[in-house]
Amino acid sequence: MFLLFPVGYAKAPTAPVHKWTRQELIQYAENEAVKAHISPERVVKVISCESQWNPSAKGDSDRSIGLVQIHLPSHPEITEKQALNPIFSIDFLISEWVKGRQSKWTCWKIYFS
Repeated sequence: MFLLFPVGYAKAPTAPVHKWTRQELIQYAENEAVKAHISPERVVKVISCESQWNPSAKGDSDRSIGLVQIHLPSHPEITEKQALNPIFSIDFLISEWVKGRQSKWTCWKIYFS
């Protein structure tokens, strides 16, 4: 008889979820901003203001969540799980900024309007 999993395992072991450090997230955001031809300094400043680089941040009576404070009622296509994923959040912010939608972020308005 051939066993797919080692004895004692109900399923194959899974890799642990990566816990991003603040510095890794900043580096990722800067790199993605450069690729998108937008200011990495502004991306870092806005995220610092919005969440202090806390991927679990919640604001606006828990309606805005995650690293970039995605306002879920305005984006029903985005799940809470996605908004709490820091890489998804950074990618979302950058894609919105490329479309000229920086003013969705309160901190953008505070610093750059």
